[in-house]
Amino acid sequence: MNPLISIIIPVFNVADYLPACIESLIHQEYRELEIILINDGSSDNSGAICDRFAQKDTRIKVIHKQNGGLSEARNLGLDKAQGSYISFVDSDDVIDKKFIQTLVSLLLNSEASIALCDYTLFSTKIPQAAPSCSDTFQLYTGHYMLENLYNKKWVPKNVIACNKLYERSVWEELRYPKGLIHEDEFVIHHIYDQVDQVAYSPIPLYYYRQREASITKEISAKRISDIVQLFNIREVYFKDRGYDLLVKENRKAKFLNIAILAVTNRNEILRDLLKQNLSTVLRLPNIPFKMKCSCALIVVFPSLFWKLKNFKQKIG
Repeated sequence: MNPLISIIIPVFNVADYLPACIESLIHQEYRELEIILINDGSSDNSGAICDRFAQKDTRIKVIHKQNGGLSEARNLGLDKAQGSYISFVDSDDVIDKKFIQTLVSLLLNSEASIALCDYTLFSTKIPQAAPSCSDTFQLYTGHYMLENLYNKKWVPKNVIACNKLYERSVWEELRYPKGLIHEDEFVIHHIYDQVDQVAYSPIPLYYYRQREASITKEISAKRISDIVQLFNIREVYFKDRGYDLLVKENRKAKFLNIAILAVTNRNEILRDLLKQNLSTVLRLPNIPFKMKCSCALIVVFPSLFWKLKNFKQKIG
């Protein structure tokens, strides 16, 4: 008998995109599914869409709740899930019809606790289904995935929650932190640190929708605070476990992120943060020279920097 797979989908005000997402779930080649739609206090028609699909497919379970955020919705899904394996899908994304079949096969044909695949981006036109899915995959240790947490070869497919299938045991004592942005990144180091093996398929079976609203949204003080908190929490975690290499990589990634955010967002909080850490930013080898110059200019002559940047964009 095929094992039951629980797919957890938090839903919040995505009426325009939700039908395509659910259609991609119910048309999976792998049929033994429990599809958990968690309507997280939507004010649009999303809740009604969930109920309509549930009437057509008995594998769909709908939970309506007051808005509590993505982490709370995912955690509730984990509490309610009955499957031997767990997957997460964002409600504005789409998955290939072979997504579950491919990942569950990887887990059943290996001793891995997590299977992940590549992903592809789209905005309006849903990508064509993969013409074929090879059985070829790579097997890595959890320690390897942890050590490569900041490796450009892997980021961000190694961090995001939604291109993966997990053994249920991975989540027995782990939940997403509530009230934090980038919640995936707050748990992934815990996950890789506890599993022995991870199976990876390079086939892009997860289709990640880029929405204009999320692309252009101005960075908030909350997001800045959570990003800094993430790196600080990881530093303590890595130090406690003697992961000296990861302590260094985490520090480099922290200040690179501060530099990138500061030169792409006109924000006084970021400027103050950059000012406090400018000497460190200027010394780190992973930050390009041009970016270091921009950082110095932002700290000393911020108005001049943004005038030059706006001028370059106009003539670009």
